[in-house]
Amino acid sequence: MTASHEWVVQCTACRCIITVRAADPQAHMQEPEPRPTCRLLVTCSCCWKAFLYRPEHFFNGSPAPSPECHRKARAEARTESTKLIAAAVIAAIRLNKEKIENSPAVHSKVSESLKLAEMIVARMKTLS
Repeated sequence: MTASHEWVVQCTACRCIITVRAADPQAHMQEPEPRPTCRLLVTCSCCWKAFLYRPEHFFNGSPAPSPECHRKARAEARTESTKLIAAAVIAAIRLNKEKIENSPAVHSKVSESLKLAEMIVARMKTLS
């Protein structure tokens, strides 16, 4: 297995490993490119924040998300799922004996249910 020739840095904001200078895939037989010798402005492909990094922060490696980013993405997905489930339950209760059809009354109740579910999820976040 060959060593990675990409120069990467750890993002100051989200801690992901991001590419500073990518390796040329056709130059695998050549010597790796030397470490950059000057400060470089690097934008993270995860959080889109840009920082000026010193050469001593660069290292050979492969780009990868940080464990915190995986947890953040899963938490956001759970929150979105919770909100949609809550909205569906609220809408079902509010539309209990009404005919479900494509009407302004149904659209209004579904919209109000979604807003109520968003309020509930936001309140749950502040309590925890």
